[in-house]
Amino acid sequence: MLIPILLFIVGIIILYFGADWLVDGSSQLALRLGISPVIVGLTVVACGTSAPELVASLQAQLVQGAGDVVLGNVVGSNIYNVGFILGLSALIFPVTVHSDIIKREAPLALFASVVMLGMMWGGVLERWEGFLLLFGFVAYILLQVHLVRKARSQDKLKKEYQEEIKEDKKQKISWLLFLVFLGIGSLILGAKLLIDNAIILAEHFGISQRVIGLTLVAFGTSLPELATTLVAAFKKQNDIAVANVVGSNLFNILLILGSVAAIKPIHFEARLLHADAPFMVAVLVAMLLFILRKKQLNRLQGGLLLTSCLIYAYFLF
Repeated sequence: MLIPILLFIVGIIILYFGADWLVDGSSQLALRLGISPVIVGLTVVACGTSAPELVASLQAQLVQGAGDVVLGNVVGSNIYNVGFILGLSALIFPVTVHSDIIKREAPLALFASVVMLGMMWGGVLERWEGFLLLFGFVAYILLQVHLVRKARSQDKLKKEYQEEIKEDKKQKISWLLFLVFLGIGSLILGAKLLIDNAIILAEHFGISQRVIGLTLVAFGTSLPELATTLVAAFKKQNDIAVANVVGSNLFNILLILGSVAAIKPIHFEARLLHADAPFMVAVLVAMLLFILRKKQLNRLQGGLLLTSCLIYAYFLF
């Protein structure tokens, strides 16, 4: 079993670097085309950080027909984003939320989670439901672009994004294209190694695909969010830490689940509906109450989120 474990880890590493190369290449190409850094940040970079979850979910559904892994990946990633990643960040430094954008997006993430829970009620996510989620994703992106253009602090936002996403004119177009295709290829290879070996491990140890999706696959594909959120926490960039988690949860439901379901209906184990998805909603509600009531996550609240996530993971096995 050593080889599947090693290949699983290699798959995670390749996914991580693949997403990084794709974001670097595509964002620089977009800037060369004259697209605003703000728009690039809201679309190209945001989608790029969710690329591991998307490609891994497509691999699981289209190649393996493992709907439990797909839904487990989305539900598990959302639980770990809030419970583990944001909880750990608040333990390092209490997270104060200043931005009105976060207070608007957190309820949107909760609404999307409740809609997803309702769609799961029939035991299958149909193609039309996938298209509905994708429509919600497009509407969300358009809303973000509209709000940025309308914002009084647009100049400040532009400056922030320009500092974060700097155009490097020294890089040739051919090199940027190479990075994009290298990133895409790495994502495909990494996802295949991750999913194939996760299923091998599940079968060997007698673990259900649901649990593998909720744990190993979800945690592995959430590493980009873990890295960026912890870096933001150490730099005391509080809004970025929370925005990263909330945005990732929205993308996981609207873009990833929507894309996979639109291509092929997702069949899944009943416990995902009766236990896992409700817990995902409950953790998000707790986070929302924390940040809306006192506009912060203190160490105690972060510890509660982290502990609840660890207890949940323990009882999965």
